[in-house]
Amino acid sequence: MSVKIHPSWKLVLANEFEKPYWQELISFIEGEYSKNICFPKRENIFRAFDITPFDVVKVVILGQDPYHTPGAAMGMCFSVPDGSKTQPSLQNIFKELGSDVGITRYNKSKTTQKRWDLYEKWSYLAPLVGQLKWGIRDGTMDEEAELWVQRSSFSEVSTDLTDWAEQGVLLLNSVLTVRSHEAASHHGVWWEIFTDEVIRLLSEKREHLVFILWGNYAISKKHLIDEWKHLIITSPHPSPFSAYKGFFGSRPFSRANEYLRKWGIKGIEW
Repeated sequence: MSVKIHPSWKLVLANEFEKPYWQELISFIEGEYSKNICFPKRENIFRAFDITPFDVVKVVILGQDPYHTPGAAMGMCFSVPDGSKTQPSLQNIFKELGSDVGITRYNKSKTTQKRWDLYEKWSYLAPLVGQLKWGIRDGTMDEEAELWVQRSSFSEVSTDLTDWAEQGVLLLNSVLTVRSHEAASHHGVWWEIFTDEVIRLLSEKREHLVFILWGNYAISKKHLIDEWKHLIITSPHPSPFSAYKGFFGSRPFSRANEYLRKWGIKGIEW
């Protein structure tokens, strides 16, 4: 199985790729994908590493294992493709995002298309909605029209967190694969050895990172991180079973950006 991973990670993790457990892991994964339905797709197993280079990482959000239902897992923890069903934990993450920093994540491409569909099919509404009518200038939108679109019922929330990853948010699951409809089915088969080393190397070789650990499993990795060099944010998991026990109100997004800016690092546009 080829490992698609950014060259910066290949360099940092070169020793891991030579260890006996790695070959056992790859053989196991090859067998699982050939005999069973597994997620994410093979080409997306290392997507988090490929999108977020080692030297670009600013924030690490640690998950457990991929979504085990079809069409959800995409190689980055908590993220699902736009147009897919929003998972309950991600819904709660977005609730906290809105409460914390006042942001609603809109799918800009779909929003723009729906705006044009609305305008073309229901143009007689334009006089009633001044922002829509006056916001159109040579095929573009001004800020007022964009604001109207975002507030309209035609907007769609973007569940694809690739934009976070591209800004330096490593969306890391501790276990990178799972069998269909079998949660935690690939736990205990070497993945944690690998991802623990990823966390340890980030802590050792980088400075002023933010590690966001949600839930007891993620918090159990805290010992791998140097608290003197980095900020660790912990809270209950955003799952519906625990979000009301302290995840809501924990302000992870604003706290992360406050810390980054304190050290002269550009914050994340959540």
